[in-house]
Amino acid sequence: MAGHYVNHSPPGAREIKVGILTVSDRCSAGTQEDKSGPNLKALVHKHLQKLGVVQVLSSCVPDEVHIIKSCLLHWADQEKCVLILTTGGTGFSARDVTPEATKEVIEREAPGLAIRMLSKSIETTPMAMLSRPICGIRKSTIIVNLPGSKKGSQECFEFILPALPHAFDLVSSNEENVSQTHSKMQKSPSPLPMDNEAPTTDFQNGHMNSHDTDRDSGNYSAHNHHHHHHHHHDHNLPLDDSASGIICLVPGCDGSSSMGTPPPHSNRQSIESLQSLQSLQSYGSSITSSEPGGYSEPCYSGYSSSESGRPSTGCHHKKVYIDTPRVAERDRFSPYPMVCVSKALSLVLSCIKVPKKRHLVNLHAGLLGKILMEDVRAKEPYPPFAASVKDGYAVIASDGAGVRTVLEPITAGKVAMKTIRTGQCSRINTGAPLPPGADAVVMVEETELVESKQDGRVEVSVRIKTAPRVLQEVRPVGFDIKQGETILSSGEKLGPAELGLLAMAGVHTVSVYTPPSIGIISTGDELVTPGSKRSEGQIFDSNKIALLTAIREQGFNAADLGTISDDYSLMKEKLLNVIDDGTHRVIISTGGVSMGEKDLVKKFLENFGEVKFGRLNMKPGKPTTFATIIRGSKTTYFFALPGNPVSAMVTFYLFVLPAIRKLAGYRKPHLQRIQARIDFDACLDTRPEYHRSKLNWDTDDGVPLAVSTGSQCSSRLLSMRSCHALLELPSSDNTKRLTRGSMVTALLLPKLIT
Repeated sequence: MAGHYVNHSPPGAREIKVGILTVSDRCSAGTQEDKSGPNLKALVHKHLQKLGVVQVLSSCVPDEVHIIKSCLLHWADQEKCVLILTTGGTGFSARDVTPEATKEVIEREAPGLAIRMLSKSIETTPMAMLSRPICGIRKSTIIVNLPGSKKGSQECFEFILPALPHAFDLVSSNEENVSQTHSKMQKSPSPLPMDNEAPTTDFQNGHMNSHDTDRDSGNYSAHNHHHHHHHHHDHNLPLDDSASGIICLVPGCDGSSSMGTPPPHSNRQSIESLQSLQSLQSYGSSITSSEPGGYSEPCYSGYSSSESGRPSTGCHHKKVYIDTPRVAERDRFSPYPMVCVSKALSLVLSCIKVPKKRHLVNLHAGLLGKILMEDVRAKEPYPPFAASVKDGYAVIASDGAGVRTVLEPITAGKVAMKTIRTGQCSRINTGAPLPPGADAVVMVEETELVESKQDGRVEVSVRIKTAPRVLQEVRPVGFDIKQGETILSSGEKLGPAELGLLAMAGVHTVSVYTPPSIGIISTGDELVTPGSKRSEGQIFDSNKIALLTAIREQGFNAADLGTISDDYSLMKEKLLNVIDDGTHRVIISTGGVSMGEKDLVKKFLENFGEVKFGRLNMKPGKPTTFATIIRGSKTTYFFALPGNPVSAMVTFYLFVLPAIRKLAGYRKPHLQRIQARIDFDACLDTRPEYHRSKLNWDTDDGVPLAVSTGSQCSSRLLSMRSCHALLELPSSDNTKRLTRGSMVTALLLPKLIT
């Protein structure tokens, strides 16, 4: 700990549970990324770990008092958090209601914490005087309101950090630790490092500014202040990332290719001897895969390179492409073998590592669309009591038909005051608990009034017209859910019915996978933002908005990372900044992956990552590229999609969406496959084609009819409009076309059919 504090709690001595609640309408709706919550989580793990075993609960809720209050109460009373940090909702806006919700929860205020945060913040940011933090205590839980910004929340947390260990001891009634601290305070006027004192190692760098934070892990170091300057991106990487060379593609190559090592600045003409081409061709044809459609195509398992971008040991050449400043001497064919779609998708999914970190979310804090991380079992039966299924009369079945004396009315939510005996009954409402002695319910339609009093306001007796049977119109204990029954399984997606089940079972908090954040970037000098002025030769960028919408439509977070011009230095700097930021597990680029002299994305991926495949045997989308980039301990999954709008959309659904789904915890991330009958004559291509179609389900035999969406040109985005499915048309061999009525496999797109 800081100052004169000592670590009273050896590892494993106690568990410290901390809750971090982000309050934001936009973040909870998924239209804005939550940066403050994850940053606070990293800070808590770093600085409070030495006090005990730290478990961090995190959630994001809208600016609604009852929702904020519900989460605070659950974390304080049920989860027994020792500390709850809220971030956001402390300003002057009408929607800023975090302090109001906090006031309704705390039992005692802790104004010293608020004063410390405000006084220190105002020294550097005068507008901090407009913040309205509330700090207080509920039972053994400390609740602190922090600002909503990443910088402000971190600084305020660090301002109060030195006092937290002693505060934990006080609220936990740890008298031994409290006594030790008080004793040390008597010996020193300043036991806490506040303004100018250097903290000890337990809280090292506790007062550093937020810009010194490593955004990947929350660690602090002085050099990280320059972490995003371009001259730091190339550490441990070859200084000359444009050196020439061809990678050896011959299986089993030990780096001593028979064609020899090209000179440092060799070009296509100097190595145009048959070895390079023959090696490539022999490799591409030596590994083939027979697909169900009857075609055979070369398959490829990926290029191997080290973390820094260098090739694996044994191969002398760093690049796949010839990198030359002379455009006339550039590659005239792609050196990447074509990969079949099924193998490419398997390769993508095999690379994806699903995070195992538990993420606890409150029932009222945005669980819709999340994926369960563990099974959920009912803690008690439902219904917890025998309940009436109908409005009627609770009776003893063995009494048969006849007149019954009415004892009392029993409404839902009320417990019977009297026990039913022979010849008696009680009026009962649907859902009300069955009274003692009764074993059946006769619905009101099967009875008639015999006697009443007080002008018909009170029933005295009724006639049961038909003899009831035992448990008639009764829902017994545990009829819907048995105690201990698994009501939801790990890997299930939480929808309305699933959330209703959780509520029915009384489950407040569940563990779910954290959905990945995806960044989307466009490449090309020709692109301009829709609505801006377009110069001659430029086009509006449609790929980015289409992909952003497709991702958000599935409930995932997507961020617009802007547009990169066709300049390698600028591209390298921009992409490394994005990757080193660590916010996005998946990055999608469009454009820059074909054979033009300005197609530079593959070059970047070769230098800084491991390209798994760079060409696909499919139409549209042949130049699609997938790579993994490892920077430190972080792996980024990079999908470089073609620039044509349809190619980008088709390859997104085929490869990117399954990868995102797997990262989010889906058990079955693939698109659903069905059989459909085509309503048109289809010409076949030399490559398997993914034909856009609309499905008509109104058929006599129940087999959907696939109607083409028109011209399938890869630039014609109209072909994706109203598209329900991608039809897998096989490559041509002896058959040049499929006739109308032929059966094909259809991949259903995850959108509502309209």
